[in-house]
Amino acid sequence: MPQRSETVKIVRKNKDVVLTGREYGKQQTDRATVFLAGWAMRGDSGAFRRIGQEIRAMRPDDRVFTLATRSGRKGRFADKTHSLTEFLAEEGVREVTLMGYSEGATKAISAAMEIQNAGMVIDGIVLSSPLGLHDRKFLTPSLLGAMFFAIPVDTVGHILKHPKDWRAFFSALVAGLAVFRGVGEEVLDQKRKYIPQLRRDVREMSQKNPERDALDVLVVVIAGEKDTVARRNSLQKSVDEMRENGAPIKMLTAEKLSSHGLPFLRPRTFVRSALGSLDRMKREKGK
Repeated sequence: MPQRSETVKIVRKNKDVVLTGREYGKQQTDRATVFLAGWAMRGDSGAFRRIGQEIRAMRPDDRVFTLATRSGRKGRFADKTHSLTEFLAEEGVREVTLMGYSEGATKAISAAMEIQNAGMVIDGIVLSSPLGLHDRKFLTPSLLGAMFFAIPVDTVGHILKHPKDWRAFFSALVAGLAVFRGVGEEVLDQKRKYIPQLRRDVREMSQKNPERDALDVLVVVIAGEKDTVARRNSLQKSVDEMRENGAPIKMLTAEKLSSHGLPFLRPRTFVRSALGSLDRMKREKGK
């Protein structure tokens, strides 16, 4: 069982960006493992508590954060990643492992480049059910559906196939509620500016991250076989392109736990598979 470490809530807010999260334990080290949440989710949500605890168990010598950023009333995508870099620098972090889920994956790609430019070291990146690896049509039903209903809908399919897996149901329920809570907070915060911001968010999530092909760090991509949002076939093509461009990258496909909510359905399996693969890649690179 993962150790139930004390958590510290993190909230930083200005006109450009809102950063929320939790730190799990308080290690005296300059190494950190950071999990970046998906669209509209808060980093301090209870949906990420098990994930944070499992990372802490796997990386007991690291500082462990679950973080999320969203635009403030005048913010842009660049502000979201810049705030992450600023936060880590202020915390004295010098070496980082990034884990990004859904929209958090494309943030992880951009943040990796900015973190390196700030003089910190990226130990590796995990991209789970990622957006940002390839272009997709703007405002597609799959993307719009993903933003609000992918986690519960995909999980219903999982429950129908595995009717005894009630843990998955409750995990997905918490994650789904976290999305709707985040949307409600953004609507209240931005009011009439919310719809234009929503359009910008959708546009950013529907485009390939321009910094994807510049990644020069170890990358693990995790895809669900039946993920309705980050579709495995499209991700495989992107991974093949990145590998041809020289990126040290590996892709894992989840078959039995195949929905967009994979990290919530089985946090221990997700964390151990992701970080374990990254560690193996590091050992192979060192040979």
